[in-house]
Amino acid sequence: MKTRFIGLLVVGLLGLASDADRLQAATLTWTNNTSGSWHEPGNWSPNQVPGAADVAVFNRNVTVTVNENVSVAELQCLGSGTINVSTGVLTAATLTWNGGWLRGTIHCGGGSISGGNSKYLVGGTLVNAGGLTWADTISLGTDGYSATNYGVFSNLVSGVINVTANVNVNGYYNGGFIYNAGTLNKSGGTGAANFYNGVFYNSGNVAI
Repeated sequence: MKTRFIGLLVVGLLGLASDADRLQAATLTWTNNTSGSWHEPGNWSPNQVPGAADVAVFNRNVTVTVNENVSVAELQCLGSGTINVSTGVLTAATLTWNGGWLRGTIHCGGGSISGGNSKYLVGGTLVNAGGLTWADTISLGTDGYSATNYGVFSNLVSGVINVTANVNVNGYYNGGFIYNAGTLNKSGGTGAANFYNGVFYNSGNVAI
């Protein structure tokens, strides 16, 4: 009986170790040089789909399509490609947006908008719920003058956006909307922050 108990204990501990390995955070980098599905393990290195504890790094000039709800610890958009959330919501605890296109619905718990590369929120909604540093120009808009899929940037009640430079929000075709229900501070830069060809709705706090 004692031998059987020890055997069961060893099996149980091995099972716990296996679960811990699966839950350990990883950094997954998109390596496919063509467009493809977020949900295909072979598009990432190492070959696994990013999970809730992982960092997803996207730095290629291609389109990554998300077609179900996805959560990651951090989403790094570093190149000029497109994250297209065609179905569901992509949720990132931290968003690092240094360049590229965002489409569909993306939620973040804070992060940064910087890097100097062109950034487009077109036919999509970016929702911020935490501390976000905004240091570079973005473009909000639609797919054409006849389109109504506006780019929307929404700062929730819990969101705190610190604008640390003289940023512009440029209109792409029909422009877009900014909704602020939280706090929007301009804490850096000697000039103005400009919003062209769009509408700003404020129900929160703005300090400029």
